[in-house]
Amino acid sequence: TVATKENAKPKITMQRLVSAGEEVSVRNLQSTVGYRVTISDDFPGQLDIKFSGPVTVKQAGPLVYDVTLNFLTSKAAYENFTENREAPYSVSFQINVRDKIATQHNISQSGVFQFGEW
Repeated sequence: TVATKENAKPKITMQRLVSAGEEVSVRNLQSTVGYRVTISDDFPGQLDIKFSGPVTVKQAGPLVYDVTLNFLTSKAAYENFTENREAPYSVSFQINVRDKIATQHNISQSGVFQFGEW
């Protein structure tokens, strides 16, 4: 007999790199990495990783991703979005991690960007 390693569920760790709230400018959020996402798994080659939402994602290392808000491109778009809403404004994104072999190992996590100024 040969012992095998059990395939553990992946883990998502999100580190916020920017402040959030009413005093934060959406322009500053969009010019800076907002989150660093690290995914831990014992079999990383089996993972299918998807980000959804108004974000730009760049890989910063093996299973390490930098997430930047990519949402409002002009002051007019900002004013249109904030009309009839109260600050702070929130925009969320989601990370889905699926193990292609151990199909019951599906996890997801959400992140939120908050801002109050153009």
